[in-house]
Amino acid sequence: MGITTSSRELYQPSIDEHGNFVGGERDYQGRLDIIESVVDFTGKRVLDLGCSGGFFSFSIARKAKHVTAVDADSHMIQKNIENAKKLKIENIDFINKKIDAEFLNGLENYDVVLFLSVFHHIIVGSSVYDWTEDKEQGAAMELLDALRNVGDTLVFDMGRPEEGYHWCADLKRAIGEPRDWVPSHVFGKDIYDDIRILPGSAGKRWPFSRFPHLGRLPIGGRIGSRLYRLIGVDRRDFREIYIGKKR
Repeated sequence: MGITTSSRELYQPSIDEHGNFVGGERDYQGRLDIIESVVDFTGKRVLDLGCSGGFFSFSIARKAKHVTAVDADSHMIQKNIENAKKLKIENIDFINKKIDAEFLNGLENYDVVLFLSVFHHIIVGSSVYDWTEDKEQGAAMELLDALRNVGDTLVFDMGRPEEGYHWCADLKRAIGEPRDWVPSHVFGKDIYDDIRILPGSAGKRWPFSRFPHLGRLPIGGRIGSRLYRLIGVDRRDFREIYIGKKR
């Protein structure tokens, strides 16, 4: 792994013995609220790819019929399994698997598929996940082909080139501007109807709610992160959320 287990545990909120979420580096509830403004999870079968600490999986399971949650990190999956058992949550299956085309091609169809803040690590080989070490973009494109076949509704987001991380320059060379690239390459042509591009949750905070272009300023590194945090913003929460429903 390119990042430590403890770092991954801190990334998402953790669920306590009462089923409440605590901590987390990003505005996860804000992101979920944005998604739920378009997607109704009630009674749905949901696939959460790259579930990490399970915030979306546990939250959505309260409404959904069933959630299948997948991550390549065995430690995070085991922790989620233990938490689900303690809380007596029985409508989530946590699966430790590499997310690739072979795995997706073996799945049945789901009502909703979540693929959130994972794909940029795959396409540029950021070393966050083991399977990105060879930076095989052909395999990444095969993954997207398979992704379009497993769900009626796809919810997607990914990193942006101006975020200031070490992988951002590679991402810019690989895809350019995500708002141009994602609709055609992730969702494909004539497959999804009404593809929505929703602003990230950080855009609702002052001063970005008044001046949206400020969220595009390339303030990178630890200093940049600290500047954003001083005003209660994680720069990753500027990532647009894309939602498409099959025709």
